[in-house]
Amino acid sequence: MWIQLQYEREFDASHHLPNYDGKCRNVHGHTWVIKVGVGASGPNMDTGMVVDFGLLKEIIDQLDHKSVNSLVANPTAENIAVFFLPRFQRAVEMAGAPDAAVEFVEVWEGKGSCVRLTP
Repeated sequence: MWIQLQYEREFDASHHLPNYDGKCRNVHGHTWVIKVGVGASGPNMDTGMVVDFGLLKEIIDQLDHKSVNSLVANPTAENIAVFFLPRFQRAVEMAGAPDAAVEFVEVWEGKGSCVRLTP
């Protein structure tokens, strides 16, 4: 048996790209969508969960209504995915499900523009 779960959360935040020569060098905002996929051979026997969706929400909400630059130095979608990956991995490890691992992190910078990070 292999369980796959996906959690998706939308949030609003601003950023600017200090190393980019174009409009995105200026402060602007997005309605971001973060998606994380987790797989495991089964749930934690005590909790019955692979990972608590509420914990994933708390991790994503760190950036809600913030300037992303305050936590990610060069906040491209790629670097934001890299920011989230170890945080999600720690949450999954703490959940204690057997063989659980983050399978992907997606960062959507509005509709139509996405980065997918696979560890």
